[in-house]
Amino acid sequence: MKAVALMLAASFFLGSSFAQKNQAENPKSQRITKILNSQWTFNYFPANDQDKGYELSGFDDSRWPAISIPHTWNSYETTRSLLSSKNADGSDNSYWKTGWGWYRKHFSVNREFAGRKYFIEFTDVRNYCKVWLNGKYLGEHNGSYVSFEFDITSKIKPLEDNVLVVAVSGNAKDVVTATAGNADVSGGIFNNVTIVLKDKLYIPMQGSAGEGATIVTTPQVSEKEATVRIQTCVKNDYSQKISCYLLTTITDDAGKIIQSLKSDAEINPGQLFRFDQIYKPIRNPHVWTNKDPYLYRIESSVIKDKIVTDAYSRPLGFRLFKSDIKENALVVDTVKPLSPLNFLTNDNTESVSTTNGEAPVKILLTGHQNKIKADRGSVVIIDADILDAKGNHTSLSNITLKWNISGPATLVGPDIYDQNLPGNMTLSNAIRSTGEPGKIHISVTASGIVSGTCDIEAVEAIADNSVIQEPILNNMGRRGVNREVVISRRLSGVPVEINPIQEEISFDLQDKFDKQGYKKMISDYVSKNNPTVDTTSVEFKSFSAIMAVQLTNSEGRITAEDYNFSAGNYNNCRLISHYINSTKLPQFFKDGLRKYYSDAVIKKGNEKDAGDEMNWLNWIPSGGTVVVVQDDNTVQVPQGVILTKYTDLKDIISVVYPQFANFSTEAQERALLFTGKVNPYVHKTSGITKAGDNMKSISYLAEKGQPILVPLLKFISE
Repeated sequence: MKAVALMLAASFFLGSSFAQKNQAENPKSQRITKILNSQWTFNYFPANDQDKGYELSGFDDSRWPAISIPHTWNSYETTRSLLSSKNADGSDNSYWKTGWGWYRKHFSVNREFAGRKYFIEFTDVRNYCKVWLNGKYLGEHNGSYVSFEFDITSKIKPLEDNVLVVAVSGNAKDVVTATAGNADVSGGIFNNVTIVLKDKLYIPMQGSAGEGATIVTTPQVSEKEATVRIQTCVKNDYSQKISCYLLTTITDDAGKIIQSLKSDAEINPGQLFRFDQIYKPIRNPHVWTNKDPYLYRIESSVIKDKIVTDAYSRPLGFRLFKSDIKENALVVDTVKPLSPLNFLTNDNTESVSTTNGEAPVKILLTGHQNKIKADRGSVVIIDADILDAKGNHTSLSNITLKWNISGPATLVGPDIYDQNLPGNMTLSNAIRSTGEPGKIHISVTASGIVSGTCDIEAVEAIADNSVIQEPILNNMGRRGVNREVVISRRLSGVPVEINPIQEEISFDLQDKFDKQGYKKMISDYVSKNNPTVDTTSVEFKSFSAIMAVQLTNSEGRITAEDYNFSAGNYNNCRLISHYINSTKLPQFFKDGLRKYYSDAVIKKGNEKDAGDEMNWLNWIPSGGTVVVVQDDNTVQVPQGVILTKYTDLKDIISVVYPQFANFSTEAQERALLFTGKVNPYVHKTSGITKAGDNMKSISYLAEKGQPILVPLLKFISE
């Protein structure tokens, strides 16, 4: 049986918080490390912008956004867009793919640590970067998923403010290593940035290019014994020859020493010396498996004059496998690195128990943590479950969920979710601390459903400034990242017909009412507090109906948040309704449009932009003939409206214009496309023309019982 042992990864990411970690000093070593993940500024520029002075110490970045590492700009949190590129080179959506992200960080080193060796270590920058310290160029790095470092000893200014600047390109064209052409073109700093203080006799960074990483191999492994060989590099940056020794210890997972080796050496100035240590066989090694991922540990210490000048620790695992790999494949514990949360879409879901699909009643909101540090790196996942009256998961169909947040935090993902949510899914979003302490309140609302809420406390983070000091960045005066210029037609304000409320509504009920009873009660309440509201309008009827559902679900109570959510939708819908009434469209079609918007905006909670909808209404040609597809509820229609049994739009147009059947195929398709776009109750469908045929046919089908406008012939003629 052939066997090998392997080095297993030492860095694991646990939980959902990326808060700054305090510096860690090994009491046995002169090495000091501090992770510099907080208090960065960032901005993105779609052009190269290499000569703008962003790398200079004196550049004013006080208006740049304050961010935390890990970070990427190719996320909804930065772009505020759900659009992403399909092409690896970003050619189909180049704005966020071909530019540069600039990161700036201020820090200082305390007086007593002057005279050390200083390094800046990066764990994962994607995909190509250039680095400066205090305006002096340190170098570049190509490729992602690779650790690298810069020796900053000659460029750092002890006791003074230092500015670290990293310019990052996510464009795969700039990568000259094997990652070129990789479909992952997201740019940013995806893992820790660490400052390391070392003695001048030290172990170089593991994986550092040109330095030669520590190499661990196992010449022989079996279930009875395992032999370990460890080669460790030590660098002497003193100006004289140094006598020292390397003490390397293997311990089990409980910290018990298994073996130790001591090797002496004299290292010349500037020399990189490699120690080569082979251990006695370890008897009956505890083998690493998927079910039992057992790890030993290697501790290496460089000792000069009884002082540990540097120390480094790493895990070790033994894995047996047969020569027939298909039968027992070699499997590693994969590193799960820190990574920026990227809510490009709202499909971050997980499976839960299925249900019988009963009507949704309430939203259950759950935060993965209820207390976090007030640090921009603190991120909390929030789950939203849709429940029925029995508390089981159920589906959400054609209803918009609106995420709301107050307090010292921001949403990472979109605040609107307007897709169908299956009954076995949980919708997730995330919030990020602004770096300030206080109570964070999150709620999710939907029309006719009891909203879900949760609270998270952000507690003040106590910084450890004993070695490295980092100035705290406030949020005042900072602007968002430069984004694409998009012309917005959103109206500045919406007239208020139903005023918001400040406190919960609670009806003192002697008996349990049905929906009609609740509808009467809420109608009386609204008309009493809003005397000018038109209680006969289709919009008010929709509002009363959805509020009745809400009261039924919550046993006569409704929160101010739920009420104001639907009241805002009502006011927006009424603005669209007034505009519909001002058009020259047929009245029966206008009535149908008002019903459509009442259902979509008020009942389903779809927050349509009134300005956009008015532009669409302007596009619909005046005049034309209204047709209604008969259903069981169709009794009579106004004069001039045609009744038909056909649902296919092609047949409906032919009823109004018989000559349409003789139009060319191209003319028919053009007319169907145009007519379909002016009718919200017409739906485009596609299907296979015949069994075994790959060709698809497009159909336009009309809803039964709803008014369909067939434009004047001059708009659809051949």
